[in-house]
Amino acid sequence: MRNGARKVHFLLGRLGGEIPDSFSLQPAVSSEMREKIALLEQNQQYASARKAILDCVTEPGWRAVMDGRATHPDPDLLTTLACATVFSGHLSRKTSLNSVAVEETGKTWKAVGEFPNRVEAIAREMEKVNGGLLAPENQINAKAPDAERFRQSFRDLPSMLRVWAKALRERIKAIRRLDAAVFRDSNPRDYLQFLVKNSTGKPNDRLVANLLNAAAGMLGKPDGFDSTSLAKARLRRRRKSPDQI
Repeated sequence: MRNGARKVHFLLGRLGGEIPDSFSLQPAVSSEMREKIALLEQNQQYASARKAILDCVTEPGWRAVMDGRATHPDPDLLTTLACATVFSGHLSRKTSLNSVAVEETGKTWKAVGEFPNRVEAIAREMEKVNGGLLAPENQINAKAPDAERFRQSFRDLPSMLRVWAKALRERIKAIRRLDAAVFRDSNPRDYLQFLVKNSTGKPNDRLVANLLNAAAGMLGKPDGFDSTSLAKARLRRRRKSPDQI
């Protein structure tokens, strides 16, 4: 795997149905790559190539997904995908999940998966402390303003931690489903081609090639993307997995 493969990682999946709102992007983009994306967004040649694709997107929901309104404050989707394709090698599902977790939390994906249990254990220990002489609520001056409200907050904290842990556990499951639902082991070019085809109604391989070549030229990376190669890659994926891209 090239070093650049760790710069941009994202999970994209279909939650259900064919509407644009069924798509969700979970980016973990390094600060270095965000700077590259910002430079790319200011380049006129790239802007023209990007506009050519966006002009083919007529459905408002898809337009919001593709032009950045639906991903704000994260970088716009087309530009993130273009940068990821230019800079990144193939990312396995395990690598992608782990990189997202480390980038956002400093924890491995395995550690994130275990974290809800740890939080629930802390909640149980807090309840034990709250039920005795050491209960922190006893330290609150009864005559202080809002004293009872703060006391109740201390009593509610274990329950809130349990709710938080449950929500995190469900979010982890959702991310796994997002990652596996459409692409399994995939790469940024697959995401880009999938989204362009579904948002515009056609593969538009020539426009995608123009977008990638403009991005590569601006970022000092090898270009040479062409519509024929992109079409062949798409057809190979279709033969391998007819239900996908």
